[in-house]
Amino acid sequence: MNGPMKGALTAGLCLLAAWTGHGLALRGGKAPGTPAAAAGRPVGAAGLTPTGPPAGSYQADQLIFRRTVARGETADLWRWLQSQENTGSDFLEAVLNELIDRLGAAAVRNSLELPDSHQRWLLSDWLLETFAARDPWEALKIYQEHRNEFGGKWGEDAVAEITWAACAISADKVVEVMAGTCQGEVRHSRGLEYPPGFDFGKVLDYLNHAPAPPMAVPGNLRSAWAAAAPAEAAAWFAADPVRNYADGDLDMAERVQILDGIASSPDPGRSRALASLATLPAADLDHAWQDLTGMGGGAIRVDPQWLDAATVMGWRDQYLTNCLFNTRRYETLDPSWGAVPVADRAGVIESVLERWVKEDPTPVGGKARERWKAGVERQWAGLGK
Repeated sequence: MNGPMKGALTAGLCLLAAWTGHGLALRGGKAPGTPAAAAGRPVGAAGLTPTGPPAGSYQADQLIFRRTVARGETADLWRWLQSQENTGSDFLEAVLNELIDRLGAAAVRNSLELPDSHQRWLLSDWLLETFAARDPWEALKIYQEHRNEFGGKWGEDAVAEITWAACAISADKVVEVMAGTCQGEVRHSRGLEYPPGFDFGKVLDYLNHAPAPPMAVPGNLRSAWAAAAPAEAAAWFAADPVRNYADGDLDMAERVQILDGIASSPDPGRSRALASLATLPAADLDHAWQDLTGMGGGAIRVDPQWLDAATVMGWRDQYLTNCLFNTRRYETLDPSWGAVPVADRAGVIESVLERWVKEDPTPVGGKARERWKAGVERQWAGLGK
């Protein structure tokens, strides 16, 4: 941990220590505005172990925070929590987890009884999210009981935790949660892992017909399906691409994940899947292949799996052109170009020059193109084939 961070941590611990007992006049008593059920303090605190993460890491700092707040009275922790106006405090996560450890669902329900409407919204939102990571189904009940009271973005992070928990169970559970949390206002996105046999199509079909978007939608439903069952997923995508993208436009990362998932799949249905993808609108395919060869700041390597997939889909020339186009700021070509037949190279280099001149028709651009072409041809001559 560097000097400034260590100093900030020390100062913060001193401040929190003042709130949680040392020198606090209300230590042992009920802090103003503290729910009656929260005044006690059980012996010990959950989640603390004698060994821990590397010193100076976020996890190590949180462990220090947890040990500090574990010494505090519950009433004092409530009082400190009520003094917070945003999520900027490093101690907030530790205090929220400590209160949930001690009180469970009661911590959330206590916060819902606070007299101040602003504190009631803020603290219950924070505590519900923390509790949802421990007991998502009880958290869902609390959310459904109180969402009409708050509306808007209240509970959105808790609903995300609940949805992620449902994804680990089944598609039926995900649809049940989504149907019970439709708001049409907030969308979360996160990549997840799914159990074997997960019915991705059921979730995506629900999203296409839902009366309003759920508050939480996993960001990798389509790409995970493409990797797990490429032929099945591709047939679904190709059936009606407009309808099937109703749960949100594909962003660059997901287009790449879907295409890469199918291209690299060992599934016997890979060729059939690629043939289905080839029926998608040309504009979507063009974006997907450009994204695929543009990830990572310039894809100068010709990937054999992607080249084969592009060939099957009828996009071989476009794939090679995109790969070569991204080499124009590089001094050296990747050796993988040696696997590209000489017959393909001449047409590809001319396609790159045509695209490049459209982007930069200036004399300076012309000189850059001449140098680049000479360098590419010289290196290709050395690669053979």
